[in-house]
Amino acid sequence: MGQELSFGWLFGTVKGSGIALLYVVCALAMLLIGLSGYAFRALRDVEILVPDSDRC
Repeated sequence: MGQELSFGWLFGTVKGSGIALLYVVCALAMLLIGLSGYAFRALRDVEILVPDSDRC
């Protein structure tokens, strides 16, 4: 049979290893989404373009 894609060598194969994998995948996705915001000028310069609210 073909080889399976496995992360057991990195996260282990004990109880809770799947959650560790999920945590790392989600953290990398959030990092990628956050860094991709720098690709859009309007999002990158939002502090300059949008005035502060004076309402309290």
